[in-house]
Amino acid sequence: MAIGERPIILVVDDEESVRQSFDVIFRDDYEVLTVPDGERALAKVQDLMPNLMFLDIRMPGMGGLEVLAEVRRIDEDLEVVVVTAVSDVATAIEAMKLGAFSYIIKPFDVNAIQQIASRALLKHRINLENRRFLESLTQENVRLRTQGKRLKRRLQATSHELHEMREGLAHASKLAALGETAAAIAHEIRNPLTVISAYIQLTRQHVPSNTKVLGHLDRVEREIQRLNRVAQHLMSYSSRSNPAWTKVPVNALVEDTLWLIRPRAHAQHVEVMTDYDASSPAVQGDRDQLTQVLLNLLVNACQAMPDGGRIQITTGVKGEGDEAQVTIQIADTGCGIPEEHLPNIFQPFFTTKGKDGTGLGLAISSRIARDHHGTIDVQSEVGRGSVFLIALPSAPPDSAAPSS
Repeated sequence: MAIGERPIILVVDDEESVRQSFDVIFRDDYEVLTVPDGERALAKVQDLMPNLMFLDIRMPGMGGLEVLAEVRRIDEDLEVVVVTAVSDVATAIEAMKLGAFSYIIKPFDVNAIQQIASRALLKHRINLENRRFLESLTQENVRLRTQGKRLKRRLQATSHELHEMREGLAHASKLAALGETAAAIAHEIRNPLTVISAYIQLTRQHVPSNTKVLGHLDRVEREIQRLNRVAQHLMSYSSRSNPAWTKVPVNALVEDTLWLIRPRAHAQHVEVMTDYDASSPAVQGDRDQLTQVLLNLLVNACQAMPDGGRIQITTGVKGEGDEAQVTIQIADTGCGIPEEHLPNIFQPFFTTKGKDGTGLGLAISSRIARDHHGTIDVQSEVGRGSVFLIALPSAPPDSAAPSS
């Protein structure tokens, strides 16, 4: 902190009124610096090493994303919160992929940005403490290497624990950012669903009661309600809400999900094949959340086969008694996933689809599987397709829902 003992917040915005607003909000607790453009912002970062930056995405001259990339080169520990308009949410997500801590939408809520600032400054302090700890540990390693194999084993154990701590911190940061993004995405989903539901109800009033169309409308309305629930689950993703436990027959779950994906598969000339376990296995879980997992994987499979192909879905049971697990295998003949990407595909915001992907589908699927005490594994080879294997604890007959 070059100016004084208090954390330094740098505000970058070409609108003077916005800069003044930030100054009023934070000046009692922090040192506040304001600049109107990216060039002067980079100079302040170079000279004063602030703790937190509020960065406008749309500015004349050097844009916010360009400034963010340069900031990451100068000071990788500086936390950045991007400021954007509602129409620029996609750009804000791009900024978070470049390392931004979070984003706020104009006009912003004072309490919300104060809370975001507090969390960002806490993360900044933890990162600095971790860096100092790593530096001191490196010096200690030099000495420990001279003390023989016994001390070397202790060093390896300490390094492993430190690696897990850093990975946990990085994952927690991504989940915090995901919580902010999920709320915006869920809001955008619910608005058109409300309109669609209204038009379906109007259509129902003009359809004869003896027509098959009513059955189709009933199915569409049920799916609208399910999408509303999915949006709610997305909003509560970072808070680890407990699933609504029921006994779910897996074969029926797959078949209901295929009803949603078959029109798309047919349009893309994708053949869908099933091989259901004859014992009709079941799991304990939230049916809507499990449907979301299957739908995410099936949509990804279709996207991997734009010129046609085959999806094979196989259910089964492995193990016995309390160790029994129900498996759902989804195999496609698509383009496959490069080996170097496989360790990252379940991480929030990681995507190989460019601007067409948000990097949320597999992250949410993995989270749901963990909440159901299960796993999702993947095997893939470029040019030969991918195989995703979901494994969930089998539901014993007439058993109570497990604790989460």
